[in-house]
Amino acid sequence: MPKKFPGNAYDASNATRPKELFIKRKIYKSFAYYNLKNMKPGTLPPPVKDFWTNEDCLYGRVNTFYTPVLCASQRLIEVEEGVKLVSFVAEAYLEMKKEYKIANAQNRFPIDRPPLTMIEAVRGYVPPDDPYYLAIDLLRAIFIKRMMVRPDIAAKIVSLKSFMPIFLQFVKEQAESLPITFSSFIGGSIGTVLQTGLALEIAAHAHDSDAEKIKQFINHPYFEFYKTVALKYGFYIDMNAPWRLVANLSSEPMRQFMKTHIGSDPAPVKYFQLFTSPAFLGDVQRLQDLALQTYMMLQKTRPTIKKHTTVRGSTQSATIFREEVTASQMNAQFPYLYWLKFYIELKNVEKETAYSEARLNHIFNNSKNLVKSVDRGSALRYINKYYDDVRSINGSFNYDRYKKFFKQLDKKARPFQDFEQYFKDAMANATYKKY
Repeated sequence: MPKKFPGNAYDASNATRPKELFIKRKIYKSFAYYNLKNMKPGTLPPPVKDFWTNEDCLYGRVNTFYTPVLCASQRLIEVEEGVKLVSFVAEAYLEMKKEYKIANAQNRFPIDRPPLTMIEAVRGYVPPDDPYYLAIDLLRAIFIKRMMVRPDIAAKIVSLKSFMPIFLQFVKEQAESLPITFSSFIGGSIGTVLQTGLALEIAAHAHDSDAEKIKQFINHPYFEFYKTVALKYGFYIDMNAPWRLVANLSSEPMRQFMKTHIGSDPAPVKYFQLFTSPAFLGDVQRLQDLALQTYMMLQKTRPTIKKHTTVRGSTQSATIFREEVTASQMNAQFPYLYWLKFYIELKNVEKETAYSEARLNHIFNNSKNLVKSVDRGSALRYINKYYDDVRSINGSFNYDRYKKFFKQLDKKARPFQDFEQYFKDAMANATYKKY
C-alpha cells in the first residue's frame, strides 16, 4: 500500500453522486491522514480529531453534564481584526503564531506556501444568536403565511387571548422537526464549535470539499510542522476542516494557558464554570418575545377581519379590528408560570422524550415551587436536567459500554438477540426518549 492514497480516491464534495460520495467519504476518513510509518488505517495522528461523530460533535457547546452552554462575551479577546477567542485560547494562538515567526526567521520554510508558512486567524467566535434568530424569523413568516391561506383559522384571532392557543400549537408542531428553544437550537446539529470561542480558522475553504483539504493541507509539505506546533500549544486540528484549530481543554499546554487566567485547577469542568453560562436561562423570555412579536406582526399586516353572518337569509359583513397589545399587557394576561408550563411541554416535543402527562405535571409543580421559593434560574435548571441529552449514537461511549455489557450476557438470558433493538429499548427506558 502506498504511503499516501491518491487524492482522487477521496476528493468528494456535495456535488459528488450519492453512492460515490459515500464511498469517498469513507476512504477519506480511513486513509486521508494515513501513512505507513506510524499509523493504521482508520486512525488519526495527534492532534487531528473528528468533530463530526459521537459526543465530539457537541464539543464546547455542552458542559460535562451535556447542558448547552454559551461562551461569556466578556471573556473574549480580539486576536486579529474581527476575530475573537476566549482569553486563554487567544494567548495560546498568539504564542503559536510567534513560533511560526521564529520558524520563518530560521528559514524553516524555503518555499512560501500559504497558509502554512505564516498562520493568521481569519475566523473565530461566531455569535450563536444570529442563526437562531434567522430560524425564528422563518418560523414567524411561515405562521403569517399560513394565516393568509387559512382565513378560517385567521378569523378566530381577534386578540392576544384568541391568538395564543393557535400559535403555541403551531410552535409545538414545528418543534417536531426544528428546535425552537434557544438551548435546544445551539445544542443541536445546526450549531458549530465556532460558537464556543474555543476555535479559529486560518483559511476560508468550503467544508464539503475534500479536494481542498487534501491539496491545501493534508498533502502540504509543511503539514507535519503544523501538526507538531498545534500539539505543542494545545490545539486539536479538525479532521474535516484541517484549517480549523480547536482548543484541547484536557491538554497540558492549554491547561497551563488557562491556569494563568483563573489561578487555580484548570480542569475542563472549571472552564465551564468560569467561562460559560447555561443557554437555557433566556429560553422562556425568548418564547415570550416570539409570541408577542408574531402577534404584533399579524396585527400590523392584517389589522382587520371580515366577519360574515347570515340573518333571516341575508348575509351581512362586519369589519373587526384586531386588538393592539403591549408587552406589559401580555405579561398580565399570560404570567411567567403559564410560559413555564408551555416550556416544559415544548421541550418534551423537541427532545422527543415520552414523558406522560402526569410526569410533565410533576416537573411543572416542582419547578413552580422553585420559582416561588428560590428563583427562576433554579426552576429552569431543574427542568433542563430532564432534557439534557445522553449521547446514545452508534460509536458513542455510552453505546460502546452497552455493547460490551450485551456481549457478556448469556445468550439465553438476553432480552433481545439483536443488539440494536436491545440498545434502543434500554435507552428508551433510561431516558424516556424515543429511538
